[in-house]
Amino acid sequence: MADHVSAHSVRKPNRWLLILFGTALALAGAGWLWSHDAANSALVTSGGGGGGQSKLNRERARQEAEELGARLNEAGANGNVKAIVRDVERFAQRWPDYAPAHTMLAQTYVLGGRTAQAYTEVLQSLKLDPLQPQLQEMAGSLASNLAKHEEAVAHYRAVIGLEPKLVRPRLLLAQELINQNDLAQAQAAVLYALTLDSNEYRGYVLLADIFDRQNKVAQALEQIDKALAHLPASERAQVLQCTRHKARLLRRDNRPAEALQVLAALPPKERLDMTVLDDIAACYALLGTPAKAAELFREYLRADPTDDRAAARAVHWYLQAGDKPNARLMLERLKLANPRAGDIPMLEKRLHQ
Repeated sequence: MADHVSAHSVRKPNRWLLILFGTALALAGAGWLWSHDAANSALVTSGGGGGGQSKLNRERARQEAEELGARLNEAGANGNVKAIVRDVERFAQRWPDYAPAHTMLAQTYVLGGRTAQAYTEVLQSLKLDPLQPQLQEMAGSLASNLAKHEEAVAHYRAVIGLEPKLVRPRLLLAQELINQNDLAQAQAAVLYALTLDSNEYRGYVLLADIFDRQNKVAQALEQIDKALAHLPASERAQVLQCTRHKARLLRRDNRPAEALQVLAALPPKERLDMTVLDDIAACYALLGTPAKAAELFREYLRADPTDDRAAARAVHWYLQAGDKPNARLMLERLKLANPRAGDIPMLEKRLHQ
C-alpha cells in the first residue's frame, strides 16, 4: 500500500475538479436539439426540389426529429439506448445536411459510451451550423475526454466568442488550460470569469489549484477559503471536496494539526468516508503518531468487519508504527474479509522484513 504522506511532487490533473463542473456530455433534452431549425432551413436539401420542396423537407425532418428525439429520451431514461441507435443513424443518413440530426446522433453515441464517434457527429453538426454555443461546449468536453486538448481549448473559446457573458465556459477553458499546465492563461480566464460573477465558488477552486501548482500554498489556502465561503451548505459533495483540498494544503504547509481540525469539523458520516479517513491518517503520520492512524481503521472495522480496505490500511499503519503484533492481527482480519485482496502479498512481505 502506498504511503499516504508522500511528498507533493509531479502533479497530475486534479480530476476531482471536473466533478465540480459536472459534464457537458448530456444535452438539455430533445426540445433543445431542434431549436436551431431557422439556421438550418436552407441546409435541409434531401430530396431536391425548389423552395416549396425545401420547405416540405424541412418540415419532414423536423417532425421526424421530434418523434425520434422523444424515443431517444425514453431510451436513455430506461438505459436501453442500443435499441434506438440504428434508427438515429438512419435518420442522420437521410438528412446529412440537417445539423440537429448529427446532434441527435452525437447524443445517442454519448449515451452509449462511444465518445470518439460522438465527437465526429458534433463536429459535423457544428460544420453545418457553427452558431451553437451549447454544442461547442459539448464538443470541448468530448475533445478533452479524448485527450484532444488543443481542440478542447478552441471549442471553449468558440463558446466564449458566441456567449461572452457566460461564466461556465471560461471556467471550463481554465480547467483545460490547467491540465495543459498553461497556468498564466488559466488564471486570466478565471479572473475574468470572477468579474462576471464574484460568487462563483468554482472560480476560487480553480485559483486554489493554480496557486497550489505554483507552490504558493498561502494564496491557495486563501482561495479555497473563499470557495468554501461561497459554497451553499447543501452542496455537500463539493463542500467535502473543498474541505479535503484545504486539509491537503495545510499538510503541504506542514500544519497537520490544523488540517486535522478542519477534517474533524466534518459531519460524522462524512468523516467515515474512506478518503477522509486516509486524510486524517496522513495528518497523524505527519504528527508522528501512525499508531493513531492504525486505530482509526481498526475502529472502522468494528462497525464493518468485512471491509478489506480498512483492514489493509490498519496493517499498513501498524507497520509504520513498528507494531508488528497488531499488524499481524489486522492482516488475519484482512484475509478473513477478502482472502484474494491484492494488498496481502506486499503486506506479508513487509511484516516479515
